[in-house]
Amino acid sequence: MYHNLKKIEKKHENLIYIYRYTYMIHLIFYVQISKYLLRFLSYILKKKKNKIEAYNYIEMWFNINTHMLNIRNISQIFYAILFFTFIKNIL
Repeated sequence: MYHNLKKIEKKHENLIYIYRYTYMIHLIFYVQISKYLLRFLSYILKKKKNKIEAYNYIEMWFNINTHMLNIRNISQIFYAILFFTFIKNIL
């Protein structure tokens, strides 16, 4: 019985480590995206003649980023990679 409890405890510990590392990776991607986001926003403000349209774009990008920061699962990391490459291709 005690041996089984130790196994369960060890699995639980491993899950906590996995969760921590995935969240750290997620934050690294978020920082990278934020760098490109700032460049992208300054580009939009310079190029767009219609300021309302530019601010709508900015609002959309910030909504996507805050949403990504709140959800901490592995699928969001893949989403972050796609998002990062998308912005990189635009710039």
